[in-house]
Amino acid sequence: MTELDLSAEVYPCPKGSLRHRDVVKKIGGKEQFPLLVDASNGVTMYESGDIVKYLFRQYGEGNSPSFGLLESTILTGWVPTLLRAGRGMTLWNKAGVVPEDKLELFSFENNTYARIVREALCELEVPYILQNVGEGSSKMDLLQKISGSKQVPYLIDPNTGFQSGDHKKILSYLFQQYSTSGIVLEEVRDSIVFILGKAPVVSHILTTFLFLESLLSSSVQASILFLLLPADTFDPEQKKLQKWVKAGRAMNNEFDYLFKLLLIGDSSVGKSCFLLRFADDSYVDSYISTIGVDFKIRTIEMDGKTIKLQIWDTAGQERFRTITSSYYRGAHGIIIVYDITDMESFNNVKEWMSEIDKYANDSVCKLLVGNKCDLAESRVVETAVAQAYADEIGIPFLETSAKDSINVEEAFLAIKSGSQAALERKASNLVQMKGQPIQQQQQPQKSSCCSS
Repeated sequence: MTELDLSAEVYPCPKGSLRHRDVVKKIGGKEQFPLLVDASNGVTMYESGDIVKYLFRQYGEGNSPSFGLLESTILTGWVPTLLRAGRGMTLWNKAGVVPEDKLELFSFENNTYARIVREALCELEVPYILQNVGEGSSKMDLLQKISGSKQVPYLIDPNTGFQSGDHKKILSYLFQQYSTSGIVLEEVRDSIVFILGKAPVVSHILTTFLFLESLLSSSVQASILFLLLPADTFDPEQKKLQKWVKAGRAMNNEFDYLFKLLLIGDSSVGKSCFLLRFADDSYVDSYISTIGVDFKIRTIEMDGKTIKLQIWDTAGQERFRTITSSYYRGAHGIIIVYDITDMESFNNVKEWMSEIDKYANDSVCKLLVGNKCDLAESRVVETAVAQAYADEIGIPFLETSAKDSINVEEAFLAIKSGSQAALERKASNLVQMKGQPIQQQQQPQKSSCCSS
């Protein structure tokens, strides 16, 4: 389909899945895959060889499949296939939420990262529109316009506004949004690959491991690739694999709490820079406006507990309101950010509070933040005015500077503390996660923008 520059609607049916199989059976009369349905003429067929011949006969304008087309497809597809080892839904968590609208994936058949993303969509049974973008594709200009580059994979989720060309971020997002469990979120976020149970051919798995280690060398050095197979499966010479197995097992119970935090507020108030400062302790003067949603994760040690903060950064523009509202659900804490140099952003806090009342849980913790307090000479929102408003609605208030790293840590830890107290009152809702904790470092003492 890449060679013919064709697009397709894909309804994944991994082994053991149920979601789309009834539909397949109604269309073709049997559960056999792949099943091609040509909506333009009603033709249906099963055999892959017949499908290729049909597509070239129907849409190839007299051309034949290029030499080695099948061989190259097999070569690039073997990695995720071997990883899953024909076991059906074991590599990834089971499918969860059914998206209302199909996702859209710009992909190239022989791109390994695109294949892994497609494998994830398959395991999660998420239907999507596959936009094949090969060399000379008529869709290349569309991809360039949407993403600003010609790189694949590129995923768009119209249900949430998520867009990304980073395969790690795509995988993380898919499992956060469409998996029944979040247990593999951190691992997938960092491209950790899991193989559960016993592999049919250990030598193949070793080859796969070495290939992926080469492919993701910088990531592997950060301890992100784990093959979770029984240690006795390997020979003593395979020490490297055993090291990864032990490391993977050691991470099983290292998280005590997971908190989902949300950043909201008008566009350009500095939410993304605020998050970047907290998550990565970095700052950039120019930052592209968030499209839809983005998120980062930081893990800290506090009071003898390992705590993971999953922080969602939402777009402030009005056109994204419908999209971002879905992220209020399940949030433990929400930080409302305004710009102290922009009175309108402060006046709009009331609207954002209304959004919280409308979409978030009643028990959600809230914090009002006045950002950019380093721009004192441009201030238009007085600290006392904001403090009085926060007192009126009964929520904490801080002024911060992402640029100068003032009160950023304090803001997130304050909202975390309130969220943790609420969670401990509802212990049955706690989510335990796996991952590698990052020790919280002491921040140097800095001046505060808070007047009280």
